[in-house]
Amino acid sequence: MACGGALRAAQPLRLVFARSWKPAWLALAVLLSGSIAVLLQIGHPYWAMVSAVAPMSAPHVTQQVAKGIQRVVGTTTGLMPSWLLLGVHLEPVLAVLVIGLLQFGAEVLVGSNYAAAMLCITPLALLNGQLAHPRPITQLLFDRGVETAIGGAVGIALVLVGHALRERRKAKVDDALAELRREVAAREV
Repeated sequence: MACGGALRAAQPLRLVFARSWKPAWLALAVLLSGSIAVLLQIGHPYWAMVSAVAPMSAPHVTQQVAKGIQRVVGTTTGLMPSWLLLGVHLEPVLAVLVIGLLQFGAEVLVGSNYAAAMLCITPLALLNGQLAHPRPITQLLFDRGVETAIGGAVGIALVLVGHALRERRKAKVDDALAELRREVAAREV
């Protein structure tokens, strides 16, 4: 009987849609970083776009800024092993084995140190791309570095602007509450 009563008392599930600016903020990051990369006529604007949204996946402002910095520093540092791996022109079978090792390294590191993971992710992505569609190495490395810097700068800037806007809104709410408390206190006297 207790079970039947619990079932009758249970409320139906309702979907709750929370208002969030995050999807619009992510779209703005993609639009700005991609537009800058296209205007500069760099060959891979999606690298800028991914780098712009990467910082926004962290939960707090400090972590978001840190992740943006780690993305840029890790990718820039990862260009050296990329240059070495791309420069030796690995046979496809050996390249696939190296890609597997890089994937393993990325998976092991990404949860603990994002910048170190980028040391694996950068050559992994570039080596994968070279297998499918070979490009001049110098231009490829330049594009990756510049577009990551563009995306990182846009992402970090938007994180900081969003934080400033939230803080300003919070200050206005605090001021309004303080005013309301003063009015209530004045009426009680």
